[in-house]
Amino acid sequence: VQSSDAGRRFRTLEAIRQAAAIRNTPELRREAFAALALPDLQIERDISLGRGANSGGLDDGFTRYAFGRGRGAVEVYSLFNQQPITVLPAGTNLTAQLPRFSPDGRYLAFKRDRSGGFDSDLEVWDLAATQRVIFAQSAVAREAFSFHPHVPRLLAGRPSGRLVTWDLEQGRELMSWRLPPHWSVSYSPDGTRFAVSCGQGKGAVVEIRDATNGAVLASAAFPDT
Repeated sequence: VQSSDAGRRFRTLEAIRQAAAIRNTPELRREAFAALALPDLQIERDISLGRGANSGGLDDGFTRYAFGRGRGAVEVYSLFNQQPITVLPAGTNLTAQLPRFSPDGRYLAFKRDRSGGFDSDLEVWDLAATQRVIFAQSAVAREAFSFHPHVPRLLAGRPSGRLVTWDLEQGRELMSWRLPPHWSVSYSPDGTRFAVSCGQGKGAVVEIRDATNGAVLASAAFPDT
């Protein structure tokens, strides 16, 4: 119970189960309750992606996973049997990173890095049609892209700081706002707001903004300590 290693809850409960077969005591029950209260993780299975694979991502239903293989194609596999579903050919010779599925599983977005992740091209694919719907150069800075939770839209921050809402069905920009260069962005679960983080001096600032007009609703500064 006192261990800080992953799997401590499960190992403790198994030890208690074996000990209880010899003698079931109040002390064992006390330790069982202590183990059940621990937050923990347990590895269910290992999946080999093969040589050259990098930066994988799972869909929300845990049915598929996608990963890039260097500067090549992005591959989509079934999580159930590890069989290939589709291969998305490379649109450029840059390394594919951070594949992310839309919440409904229809779209897959990823970036291809130009300069260490600070300036990346954006690709979005419609997996139902196996069709690239967006290819935009220098459209993503760091990890700044996020799917809307309910409608076919994507929020992406350019290295210049301009934050763009993309219409995935039309493959075009809907609206944009000028912000300081930022590191990451994420929609709220209801899609009415988004959070954005960016550098500020030697620290960082996180802002909550209205998704319809970009207005700042709240902000917090985090100095580099």
